[in-house]
Amino acid sequence: MLEIRQAVILGAGERKCFDRPVGFLELEDSAMIERLITILNANGIEKITVITGFKKEYYEELAKKKNLNLVYNEKYKWTGTMHSLALAKKFVDGDFLLIESDMVFEERAVSTILENENRNCMVVTQGMKL
Repeated sequence: MLEIRQAVILGAGERKCFDRPVGFLELEDSAMIERLITILNANGIEKITVITGFKKEYYEELAKKKNLNLVYNEKYKWTGTMHSLALAKKFVDGDFLLIESDMVFEERAVSTILENENRNCMVVTQGMKL
């Protein structure tokens, strides 16, 4: 089984209806991105690279409290997630988890991926009906 100890979080995008990066919306008692980092750390993921863009200063403040590598995507308005991922290349040195900063999932999703015997896998869930 592979031992994955790094993650890339894609957090550059902008949503017009929010005044901050979506990952900084509060979920119970903390921002979604902080919850995500806590889950990653609890699963042995210490090397975390975050791709920033829209209002990057939010991530810069977070990096003062957490051990994060930040990469700024200055073209975030015109490029997609693959461009952001390519910017993380110099920080990634093997297998890693790739996560969108605005995803909310059960804590066990990370451990399930890490325990999976397959090298490439993803978690898929049924969407909520509103």
